Amino acid sequence: MKIQLKKAEDWLETHLPGKVVDLIKINIEGGEYDLLEHLLSSGMVKRFKNIQVQFHEDVIPKAEARMRKIHDELSKTHRVTFQKIFIWENWEIKE
Repeated sequence: MKIQLKKAEDWLETHLPGKVVDLIKINIEGGEYDLLEHLLSSGMVKRFKNIQVQFHEDVIPKAEARMRKIHDELSKTHRVTFQKIFIWENWEIKE
């Protein structure tokens, strides 16, 4: 089976141009760090009303430090509404 990887913003602009997404649920076994860091650095994170994420600590070096940095950046645009560290958390956009 072949797969094609795309940047998150390319996929969003192709399939949901200019739209705000109500919910993104992220559980990608360690890939959440790269994805969220990219969404934050590109500003695309503002297109998601709610972000549900499960951070994984045992597959990523320095996972807790990266998670804390992501939390700090997310808190600029979103507020946490549910959080069980390394289990599940929800971030809702500040309006």
